[in-house]
Parts: sequence; C-alpha cells; structure tokens
Amino acid sequence: MTEDQRQGSAPPDGSPAYVPEFLDAYDKARRPLGRELVAGRRKAERRIRRRRPWRFLSRGDEAVEQRPLPVLELRAGEEPPGADAGIITGLLLARSANQPVAVLAEAERTDPEKAPNGEGGAAEDLLRTEADVRGLVEEFAKRRTEVADPDWRSPDPLEFPRTESLLALFQVFGTQAESSGRPSGGWLEPREADSGVRSSPEIAEALRSRAAEERSAARRGAGDDGRLRTARSARVWAVRAGQGVLDGVGRLVYQVLYAGLYTVVDRIRGNDGKDGNVPAFDWFDQKVMTPLGFVVNLLLGLFLLLGVQNVPDLETLEQVIAVLVFSFIALLRGLVYLCWSQPWRPYRWLTGQFSLQPETEQSLFPDHRIVAQEVGRAYQAVVYGPSGPGLGKRRRAELGEKAHRLRLLLVNAVLADLEEAYPKRRYRTAFDRPVLIADRTATRWDGVSESPARRIDLVEAIEEVRTTEYAPDPLVVVTVVPGPVGADRPPDAPEDRNGERTLVQEITDWALRRHRGAHLGPSRVLSWDLGPTAGARAALGGRIPDGLRGREARVPSRRRRRQEALRRAVVSLAVLAPLLGAGWAVDHFNGECWRPMVRHQGVWGATTGSGARDCVGFTDGSFPFDPRLESVQDRIREQNDAIDTKKDPYVTVVYFGQMSVRDPDADNSRLAGVQGELAGLALRQEMHNDDAVNQGVPLIRLLLANTGPGWAHGETVAERIGEEMRKDDSIMAAVGFGQSLTTTTATIGALSKFGLPMVSSTATYDDIARIGEERTDFFFPIAPSNTRLARQAAQWGWSGAESADGSLEPSRSAVAVADDSSTESYGVDLAGSFMARFTALGGEAGAEAAEGFPPGVVPYGGEGQPSLQDVVREVCADPPELFYYAGRSADFGGFLNALQQTGRCPGGVRVMGSDDIAQYATDNLTHLGDVSGQTPVYYTPLAATGTWGLTGGNGERPFYANLARLSEELDLPSEIDVTEHQDRVRGPSVAHAAMAYDTLTVVSDSVDRAQRSQFGPERSDEPPSDLLSAIQRTRDLVGVSGTLAFDRPGDGYWFDDKLVQLVQAGPQDTQHVLAACGRITFERWAPGPNCLP
Repeated sequence: MTEDQRQGSAPPDGSPAYVPEFLDAYDKARRPLGRELVAGRRKAERRIRRRRPWRFLSRGDEAVEQRPLPVLELRAGEEPPGADAGIITGLLLARSANQPVAVLAEAERTDPEKAPNGEGGAAEDLLRTEADVRGLVEEFAKRRTEVADPDWRSPDPLEFPRTESLLALFQVFGTQAESSGRPSGGWLEPREADSGVRSSPEIAEALRSRAAEERSAARRGAGDDGRLRTARSARVWAVRAGQGVLDGVGRLVYQVLYAGLYTVVDRIRGNDGKDGNVPAFDWFDQKVMTPLGFVVNLLLGLFLLLGVQNVPDLETLEQVIAVLVFSFIALLRGLVYLCWSQPWRPYRWLTGQFSLQPETEQSLFPDHRIVAQEVGRAYQAVVYGPSGPGLGKRRRAELGEKAHRLRLLLVNAVLADLEEAYPKRRYRTAFDRPVLIADRTATRWDGVSESPARRIDLVEAIEEVRTTEYAPDPLVVVTVVPGPVGADRPPDAPEDRNGERTLVQEITDWALRRHRGAHLGPSRVLSWDLGPTAGARAALGGRIPDGLRGREARVPSRRRRRQEALRRAVVSLAVLAPLLGAGWAVDHFNGECWRPMVRHQGVWGATTGSGARDCVGFTDGSFPFDPRLESVQDRIREQNDAIDTKKDPYVTVVYFGQMSVRDPDADNSRLAGVQGELAGLALRQEMHNDDAVNQGVPLIRLLLANTGPGWAHGETVAERIGEEMRKDDSIMAAVGFGQSLTTTTATIGALSKFGLPMVSSTATYDDIARIGEERTDFFFPIAPSNTRLARQAAQWGWSGAESADGSLEPSRSAVAVADDSSTESYGVDLAGSFMARFTALGGEAGAEAAEGFPPGVVPYGGEGQPSLQDVVREVCADPPELFYYAGRSADFGGFLNALQQTGRCPGGVRVMGSDDIAQYATDNLTHLGDVSGQTPVYYTPLAATGTWGLTGGNGERPFYANLARLSEELDLPSEIDVTEHQDRVRGPSVAHAAMAYDTLTVVSDSVDRAQRSQFGPERSDEPPSDLLSAIQRTRDLVGVSGTLAFDRPGDGYWFDDKLVQLVQAGPQDTQHVLAACGRITFERWAPGPNCLP
C-alpha cells in the first residue's frame, strides 16, 4: 500500500490541499517525445547497426517514453462502491483539459446489439465491438474545452482514416446484404448465402458515393469557430460546383464503363460470380484492370516523354490523330483512376494486417482491392450469414474465428491511426498522447470477475493486439478499479502444464515469452493503490481545484495563421531578394571568403583562437572586406583596371590594414580610419597615374591586404605576400601599418625577411619596428613618435593653448588612462611619456601609481586589471583637471559617456586624447559639440584641416578639396562638408586619409627618383628594380601632414621635427586647430604656441 498525497499545508479557508501524485505520473505518461530523446535514440540505433558500443537509455523519462506503455491500473477506494473511482476519473479528465481523451464508459453502447441473423455469439460480439469503436472515435473527436484567447484555438480533432474506412466498408457490405432480402434466421446452404453478395462494381460505386457524401458534408462542416460554413464567396461556390461535376462524371463513367465492362467480361466467361475457387472480381482485377492500367500508364508516359512534335514523319492529319489518341489515353487514365483506383485507395493498409494473414498468405503481393472484398464478405458471413441449429460445430468455429479477427482488425486500425498521428521519430505534435480511461465500475465489464463481457472489452482487445503484433502505439490506457492490489486480479503467469507438452514446445514458448518481454515489457499491467487517499478526494466535494487542471493544447487560429504566413512570406522575400539576380548574386559579395569572377584571388578564411572566422588576404579591390569600404575599394579596382599590365610599366604597392571588424557598430571608428586611408591612397594613386604617362614614370598599382581584427592574421598575410613577391617582381613597397600592436610588429618582422620597404601612416610607437634587439631597416614611419607626441601634448596640457577658434586652459593635475591589452604596444608607452613630461613641468599626478606603472598612469584592459568604466569610477571620486586618454578609438565613446555620468566628473573636466581618437571624432562631431561645454575634447591628430592657414594666410593644400570631391563621387559623408550637419557622420577620417596620402607620396617620389637613378634622364619602359635606397634618401619632401623625411636609420627613421597639432573637436560641428609645432616645410615652422624647445 502506498501513499499518494504529497505533503502540503491546508489553505486558510479550510479547503483541502490535496495534490495527488498520480497526476504527475499521468502527465509524464502522456508527455510527447522530446528532441534530445529522439536524437539520442537515433544515435543509439546507428551505433547498434555498426556493432559499436552504446549507452543504454535508462533515465526515467526515457523509460516512460517506451511505447506501448503498460495499462496503468489505479486501485480506488471500495466504499461507497464506485464513488472514489468516479472522482479519480473526473480528476484525470480535468487534468487532460482539451487534450485527446476518451472515457470507455461513454464510448460503449449500452443498447443491446442483436445480429440480423439471430446469432447471439460471434455476430453480436462483432457488432458490439464495431459500435464501441465508433463511440471511441467520436470520443476522441470531441473538443472538451475551447481556448479563450482569440488568437489561438484548440487543435483539430484526431483523424482516424483507417478506422473510418473500415467502418464504411462494413456499412456498405451490410447495406448490400440487407438489400438482398434474405431471411434473418433459419438455416441456409452456403451456396445460397453467397447469392446476396453483389458485384464488385456495385461495391466500388457504393464506396465512391459514400466518399462523395462525406466530401459534401465536409464542405458544409464547421470552421475554426464551430459555425457552419456556407457558400458565401465565389471561391467556395466554385469548389462545390467543381466537386459536384467531378462526382457526376464519376457516377456516369461507373455506369457506362466500369460496370458495363465488368458485366461483359463476366458474361463472356459464362459464370455468375464463381470460376472454380477464384471469384470473378479477382479474375477481373488481375486479368483485365491491372494490365489495362499498366498499358495506359505506359502509353501516357511515352507520349509525355517523346512529345507529338518529336515523332518523325508525321503529317498534319497524323499529328491530329496522334493528339486525339493521346487525349483519349489521358482521359482513359483519369477514368480508370476514378472508377477503379480511387474507391479502393483508403484500403491499401489492409494488405499488411496480421489478423488477415490466412486470407492474404496465398499471394506474395496481395492486392488491396481483393483483400477489402474478402474483409467485406467475411463481415457479411458473420453478421448476415446463416444461423440456427443446422450449422455444424466446424462452421460455428469458422465464424467465431472470423469475428475475432475482424474485431482485432478494428482495434488495430484505431491504434495504427493513433501511431500515424504520433509517429515514433517525431517530437513535435499539438497534442499530448491520447488516453483511454476505463472506470471499471461504469463499463460493461467490471474488470473484477470473469464474465462474457470481458471478451468484447476494448481494453482487453487492445492488449491482445499489442501482444500479437508487437507494434508501437502512443495510446495510454488507464483503468480505475476498486479494491487493493492483488485482491481479485488473476496472476500474470503462464498457464498450467498438463504434462502432454514436448520439449520443443517448451523451448518455443520460452522464446516467445522472451520476445514479448523485449517489446512489451515483463508485464502489461502496472497497479497502484490509491485507496488510502480516498478520503482526501472525497473532501473535494466534486469540485476540482484549478491547480489540478491540466494545460490546454492550442494552435494558432485562422487569423493568426494568416499573420504568421504573411510574416514568413515577408521574411522569405527579404532573404531571397538578393538571390533573384543570378549574375549579380554570383558577382556580389555574399559574406563568404571566396568569390568567382575575381582576377586576383588572394582571400581565404582564417579562424582566431576565439573561434571567430575572418576573411583575410589580399585583393586588387574586387573583394570588399566590409560593406563600408566597398565603394572606395571599387574606385581603387577601377584605377588598377586602367593599367595595361602587359604594356605599361608599373610597380605594385601593398596596403596593410585592419579592413574587417568583429562588430561594425562597436568598431565603427576603426572602419572610419581604414576608410580614410583607402580614400587617401585612391587620391594619390589617381594623381600619380595621371601624371606618370607624360613624365615617363611607372604607374602605381595597389593591392589591399586585410590582416583581420587586431591584426591577428597579419603575419600569415605577410607570408602570403612574400610568396606572391617570388611570382610577381612588381611588388616593391608596402604602406599602411596604422596601429601600434604587437601583432603589427610581428607583421613588420615577417615582411622584413623579404626585404620589402614599408612606409607607415599612423603608427607612433617608438619601438614598433624593433625585431629582437634592433630596429629593422625596412620600416619608415611618417608620423611623429610617441615620445614627441606625448611630450608636446604634456606641454600644451600644462601651459595651455589659444587661437582665434578656441582655447585650452592650463591644467595643474592630470591622469593618463592607458589601454594595456595583450596586443597593445601603444597606450602605456604614450601615457608614461606624457606623465613623465607633465610632472617634470611641475604638474601633479592625479592618481596613485599602479604597480609596475609610472605615477598618474591608470591602465585598463589587461589581465587582472579593471575595466575602463571601473577606472573612470575610481578616478572621478577625486577627478583631476585633465584626463589624457591613451586608449583606442573604439573605447573612447564609452569613456566619454562614463565621464559625464560618474562621480564628480560631470562637474566639468578637460579631456585630451591621442591621435587614435581622430577616427572617433570623424564619426561623432555633433555629439562632441553637444558635450563641449561640460567636457571639452582635445586631441593631437597627425593631420588636420586648417594647419596650413596658421602660417599666415597661405591657404589650404588641394588635398582637402580633392578628398571632398572623392567623397561626393563615392557618396561618402565627409566631415569637411559642414553645411549639412549630421548626428553621426560615417565618412572617412580626414587625418588618416592625409597620412595614407603622404605614404603613397613617399613611394611616388621614390619611384621617380629610382627610375632616374637606374635609367638616367631618358627613362625606360621597365620599372625600377628596387625602391629601398630611394625611400631611405627621402629629404625635403612636403606632404599634407608636414615635412616628410627619415632620420638616423639605426633609430627607427623617426623625424624629430615632425609636425604635431592640437585640435578641439566638436564646436560648430567641426574641428578647430588651436596649436601646431614642428616643420610644415623645411623653410616654415608651425607657429605654436608653447612648442617644445
């Protein structure tokens, strides 16, 4: 005896807190399959087929999942009789909600079923089972509750096509037998009994007519809301009219063709339904209809395959005849389908039924039409056949055996329909598993004592089918029986032996028991005693608490389905739209690292340590690494295409840069810098190639090399470029290298092995080109070094700066925030140099020295270091007058926002940034202008508009006007055009464009000098063989960013007098140059103020 109530306290109102545990088991038994379980089972099956070891699925959920489950027998309280069983049944029904559930007591037909022939044994049992199965199907079709949400509805009722087709077959054969006018009792000879069986065409017509009536009823059936649909639209009227015409044609064809052909054949053969032991229908089906169908299909296939126009030597008349013959064959095929195939299609499942094996075992491939006829005749023989004392014992046994098989066939049809609704390998279904509840106190058989009602009990029939066929089914059978476990249930054990059995029989029975145990479990009934908690259930007083009610199954309503269909259609169109143009789709960047129709394919997919995949490598501009760069890459590709590589002398210059990012929004500032560099290269390439033809100088062709986010693949790309240099001797220089990272240093080292000179644009770390103990002689920076930038910035921070456009107030305390990420070489070095100079001037370090760092330097981003937000929170508790930002542009937006929201910093602090935030300033001028009153932002770009104007009205270089023109041609927003203010400008960074322009200026000048040096003033059609020495001798060259020269080879070629500028970003949505120090040209110096001595 077990206790079925979980512990719980009673509610304050005194109502019982009864939570029956058996409902949890009931829910678990009904639960649909899960995705993990289905996948695990498939994996286990595959391993078993390969004879590989596998782990048995033994968890509780998987054990409950096995199908079919045993009968769950719930033992209720005995007093008063049937009361507790009724309460348990009510709880199970409430738990089922609108899930498929049937109550056996409601499905059983209590009115007596009398056989028309007066036979009370096999015929009556078959009729009762037929009536019970009809009731069971109707029970499962009920919708017990409706969903209140108008966007949802209860799922459609379960369908039983096999069961309904079998019941229809019984009804048709029963109607045919009743219409024959045979007496309902007495003794008849077997030959007379068969005289009431009509011809198979009549049966087929009856089935076809019944199907037409069902279709007509379905057209008038209930919709989603349960109301009858009427012909309220032209579409519905057309469907009904078309189906009516089709049914009329089928009826006419049956009467003229099928029935007439059958009658003619039967008369020719000279019999009235029998030919030996073979019925006329069998002969007609096998000898006439099957060959006819084969010939019609063959001819139809030949005509469709060859086509009338492809038949040789056909004149016009012959073509017309051929078309008519083809039309006749096609029409004949349709008529054969309507009259011969369609009525019997629902009975194709009969050929594999175990209970019909004696009828079908004579043929290796039994025809379903013949089997259906045999089933119908067997039904007639049992229900309408001869009866009375004249029947012999053997005849009665045969009828009993036929009735038993038909009863099992009915039950198996129900289980097969349920299995189709809940397939074994499917885990998605709108319903929980169907349940059959048998309250034995209310059913025909009480389940306690042996009685004649037991042999026609549906539960017993279901179990007999399961133990005979071993086929899975999802039906959960729950019986509610009064009394404790074992009180009156016969033992589940083999029958007693009578001593007359042989050893072979014993071994056979043992093998059979083992086979049954493997498929159906060791026993088919699990009993659970609920009697001890009958009082708690009785206390419910017939009221079922809401907490015990089950979940409702629901599916989208018609309106919601239309909305979902529309949404899916829109999404599908959005996805498929880029694929509509086949040629464009092939030639357009699709996110993959390979593109056809690209002449210079050097791009491949690479994976970083984090698992992210990047498209890296080099291209002539045909492969856009990011959509933002596509237009400027196209311009470079067009300029490359203008070079006739077979005739024109040219040199190839490779640009190295980070042309792809992980997150385009978060890393937008990095893309602004790269976009600016590409724009500057495009301008300088255009300028050089336009003049090269007249001057006899080799043209410049650009390759664009993407090193991936953070230059993670720079060294690999450099190795590929080295391999390309062995095949293409026109590659003579590289430009770019705009980030001071350890990975950039590794890339420089890899290229140095190939002797390729590199002109750097915006890299400022003093030791970026240090390979081992020495700096490489192949790296040429045109930007000022970290040391010069930091010292001059500290000078301005301490002394201040002022111009007509704005001013920077002097500061007496400062903190330098530095990025110390694993690959960074730039931030800590720059911050340390700044604070060293600032404190030497008398300034105060506004933060305590972190371990291993100079005073005033606050690192972030490294291992074990705080985040940037935590650094701001700590420093803003007692903020300095000046923040010096030595981090990356991608982090500057978060840093600036944190300053305006944290601690005492919103009261007003000044921010001075390094050259890297020029990328952020390009895209966020309007925002910087909005915060300039509270948090003004200053930085030291490597080039900026207005620098040349500081020298006394000499005007601007033409570069800026050309960059504005290029931006307009490529439809790029430009920070130069301040007449159209934008909240977020996504144009190229002007500073990076100017620096990249100057790198190619160095290469262009070196190509000119190397050509003259190698071939003299007459020049040659051949490009120079080397540019290294020409680049090393670069002197007196003026670029947009100031003087371009390379000092002291052993010291990294840094130019000590390089121009450094101070800019305030934001006011009036533009940038204002406040100060500049260094050489603008070799004759002119920037006016300052407060330049380093």
